[in-house]
Amino acid sequence: MRYALIFLTLGLCFTALAIQRGGWAWLLLWPGVSATLVGIGYAGLGARVFGKRADGGYPLWAKIIHLPYLLVTLGVWHALRLALPERPADQVAPGIWVARRPLHFEIPPDVRWIIDVTAEFFVAARVRAGRDYICYPTLDGHVCNAAQFATIVREVAALDGGILIHCAQGHGRSAALAAALLIARGLAENIEEAERLMTAVRPKVRLKASQRALVKAFAAQQSHTPFVASH
Repeated sequence: MRYALIFLTLGLCFTALAIQRGGWAWLLLWPGVSATLVGIGYAGLGARVFGKRADGGYPLWAKIIHLPYLLVTLGVWHALRLALPERPADQVAPGIWVARRPLHFEIPPDVRWIIDVTAEFFVAARVRAGRDYICYPTLDGHVCNAAQFATIVREVAALDGGILIHCAQGHGRSAALAAALLIARGLAENIEEAERLMTAVRPKVRLKASQRALVKAFAAQQSHTPFVASH
């Protein structure tokens, strides 16, 4: 709810300034509408407010409405990419990488599948070239419902070949999915073991309480209906 309040407040402030100042300030309605929609997403509507599709593309309406937000987010991402002393991707188990949003030359050669769990980023150029790509849009610091998450984990667990799971920085959303994937494939018995495997190679992995709860719920379900890999 904290993110919802932040973005709804930003949306209200931008809108109020536009109305108060008038003239060129009416342009502030643009980021105002975008921030309000993002706040509504965090309040319960979810990642659908961005409209990002499974192929990583955005519909025209989302590009128009959210362009200010998308550009600011991309700029911040580039700044952090250059400032943080961290590898783009780390292999947390054989054939499974956790990563920040990758550039095409940063993808390990053994990766066949790119699993994108961001809602707020364009796919970097050439990332999909010669690889399979699936996007499961998720808001930053957010989680989907348990049933949807379990479906996503089982879909990813059934894939053949190297899998790179990425969010913005490779610390939260991607790590939550990777933790559940490790449990689904029998590479970790529980969330604690999955986290140890990940932090051993990617120390900045930090799951939020809601993300840990979601993975724990999946692990409990997994103990009753174990996944059998097809490969």
